[in-house]
Amino acid sequence: YANIVLSLILIFIQYGTHAVGTTAGEKGVLPPIMAAWFGNGIMGGLACLRLAWVAMPGFKATVLTAIQGLIPGRA
Repeated sequence: YANIVLSLILIFIQYGTHAVGTTAGEKGVLPPIMAAWFGNGIMGGLACLRLAWVAMPGFKATVLTAIQGLIPGRA
């Protein structure tokens, strides 16, 4: 059941980012073409990061080291 829950979470995140992009386009905050692709860009970027996390051997260690450097008192 974990895969079903994860899928539903990702669907709602995709819908939420799409709604934010649409609203930003309607209010004039973003140009219409950027607003239309906002949700897809966010999810595509996250998918690329996940692919790099799995496929590139040193990427995970690099990211974890960078995150630990951002935490005060742990550097």
